[in-house]
Amino acid sequence: MIRLQKNADDAATYYIVDLVDVENVPAAISQPGGFASVTSYGADSNGINDSTAGLQNCINANLTVWIPPGNYKITNSINLPSNRIIRGAGMWYSTLVGNSSLYGNYLRRVALTGNGSNIQLADFAITAG
Repeated sequence: MIRLQKNADDAATYYIVDLVDVENVPAAISQPGGFASVTSYGADSNGINDSTAGLQNCINANLTVWIPPGNYKITNSINLPSNRIIRGAGMWYSTLVGNSSLYGNYLRRVALTGNGSNIQLADFAITAG
């Protein structure tokens, strides 16, 4: 249920609602069997500590990579070798977050660089931070 309400003590004459994006958010996806978690390689889901190395190390060591729910701060490009599957818990749950103070250098943005073939990415979001 969505309700837009103007209270009696509100002095505004009118409001303009430019956009309302409404979606039923499904439950978070569980970690698939056989997938290695980026948190086991030092990635931190709090969005404050840099998770770039943890994510890259997990990708380098595993063909199937899991990004659990959380925000993962990424401060450099991520190299994706061939034959990798990277999945998250859903776009509402697993997010790679950039650091906007580093965006003067394009190499420091959230960038997933595929260096091969058969790379699958699913169920996570990327934001600018």
